[in-house]
Amino acid sequence: MRKFLLCTLLSVAGLAATTAQATEVTFTTDEGYNFRNLLIYEKGTDTPVNGSSSWEPTVTLDLEPGTYSVEAALADLSYNEIPSGALKTFTVGNTPTTVNYSIAENYAKVRFTLTNEAGQPMEGVYISNEAESYSVDSYYYSFSVTTGADGTAEAWATPGKTYTASTSENTGHYIGLTKEFSTSSDEVEVALSYAGYHRVDVTFAGYYSPAEEPGVLYGGEFTLILPGGGNFYLPIDNQTAAAYVVVPDGEYLYTANAPFDADNTAYTADMLTVDGADATLRLDFSKAQPVTFSYDESSNTYFSVYKTVGDTILQINSYNMTYHVTPGDYSISGSFSDEASNNCYFEQHFEVADAPVAVTIDTDPNHYYNVAFDVNTPQGKAQSMCYVNNAIISDLGGAASPQSFQNGTYDYSVVTVWIDDYSYALPYMPGGTLTIQDADVTFPVDLTDHRFFRLRYTLNGGNLSFDDMSLTDSEGRTTVNISGGGSDRIGIGLKPGIYTVNGTLNNAPIHGTLTVPDDCPESLTVDMHEGASAIGSVETAGCLDAKAVAGGLQISATEGGHVSVSIYDTMGRLVLTAQAADGETVSTADLSAGIYIARLQQGAALRSVKFVVR
Repeated sequence: MRKFLLCTLLSVAGLAATTAQATEVTFTTDEGYNFRNLLIYEKGTDTPVNGSSSWEPTVTLDLEPGTYSVEAALADLSYNEIPSGALKTFTVGNTPTTVNYSIAENYAKVRFTLTNEAGQPMEGVYISNEAESYSVDSYYYSFSVTTGADGTAEAWATPGKTYTASTSENTGHYIGLTKEFSTSSDEVEVALSYAGYHRVDVTFAGYYSPAEEPGVLYGGEFTLILPGGGNFYLPIDNQTAAAYVVVPDGEYLYTANAPFDADNTAYTADMLTVDGADATLRLDFSKAQPVTFSYDESSNTYFSVYKTVGDTILQINSYNMTYHVTPGDYSISGSFSDEASNNCYFEQHFEVADAPVAVTIDTDPNHYYNVAFDVNTPQGKAQSMCYVNNAIISDLGGAASPQSFQNGTYDYSVVTVWIDDYSYALPYMPGGTLTIQDADVTFPVDLTDHRFFRLRYTLNGGNLSFDDMSLTDSEGRTTVNISGGGSDRIGIGLKPGIYTVNGTLNNAPIHGTLTVPDDCPESLTVDMHEGASAIGSVETAGCLDAKAVAGGLQISATEGGHVSVSIYDTMGRLVLTAQAADGETVSTADLSAGIYIARLQQGAALRSVKFVVR
């Protein structure tokens, strides 16, 4: 009996001796620096098992014995931030240990030089550097610097990353430079130069100045529209009524305005060509003519004014009673409400030469005709929400939302259908053209070649909700940020075929493959995987997107150029129209809090994005 008890005790003691115990690990860094983020990874994994943000020079953690990697972002004692460094491997045993994460060992040094068009150093220029990374904490790889008096700046960067440097010149006269570089070596030289750029001097003439301050320009604006997308607003010296910008060779659209008299502003828009030399642009508002718009003021009419420049239509201002504009071809587009509160949409053209112009907006509802859609699916007739130019036409729950248009030919696309009270998004927005001629139109839409199903996502065997979703079909056409992509069960309408699904989860990409068979069941499931897919990880040319940011809606147009933005409330009412380029933000400051749908159109490209104003 004693022998058996002794053996049993020895067995228990032996088991206890082999059970892993957590070990204290202390992380340190160079003197004068603190940790602002610390991520610990187990060997063979890319998901952190531990994270800390202490803003202290040391961090102590308890880790099980094994092999790990650590990745840290630092800050000096003045809170100047340093991005995450390299992954450093370390081993944890059964006794306390210290891991030193030093700058010299874990970072690459980057030295920037910046010169102007004359080859002289540029001081005080802010350079942001964004990393291409799929890390969960990719934010920590980015960094910024400001050039000194010699036009240089140095920074520590994450090794082995591809960065895009972008300049922001402090006087506002130089358009931004961008340059891609890699931190594949311990020291990197990045030269940024405005060599080959030219100065364009902009002068204002024919504007109104107060008698007590002759020659002073108050309220003038000049906006340069960059070929690759985005607007550049020039700072104007009011005392000299002049501005300048430094740009590369190319053709640029611009809009400008200046006071015409004590009460009115004059507008213009045109094209600027820069070809191998400095240039001067003189904006003369002396020939501006007043344009007066008349309409039934009880009709609740809204419109915007546009000028045609070449093949481009530029919005020069939103609703106003009277404009002063320089000679050229113009148009207005907008809407009014009839007695039944239905929206009536119009577009009218007019020309300005050397005399005042009066434009009468036709607000007679009898000259406008309703559009409805007869949508047919494999399941039979369906209610729908469709776009016609800048209008949403919905037929939901038997309560149609008619919209009226003048005679003409219009583009349409189908956004959503409802089958048995369940909504199905149509990511590729099938559509075409319809014609109105002196009569209401009920337009047939054949969607019998689509399959309608409920889509569910899984990851590692569990249900999944993620941040956004896009699809890429076999022809390489990509949709961006499908409304409802964050749900784990949404309605989708697609033609039979194979699609690549791309999304992001905690800022990291995930992907999967969706197969839509001809005999499609009511539900389909896509098993998502971590990482970016080979298809769809790069957007196709012409893709449009938008995302809600503080105070507005930021537009993305990967092919450049301008995007027509129309924003609707949940009742289908048009509440805002705008023109924007890639990277620009359309202000939503005047909208009430709630859910809205933005319709983005650029040529034949069309997208619908749902967003929230808070």
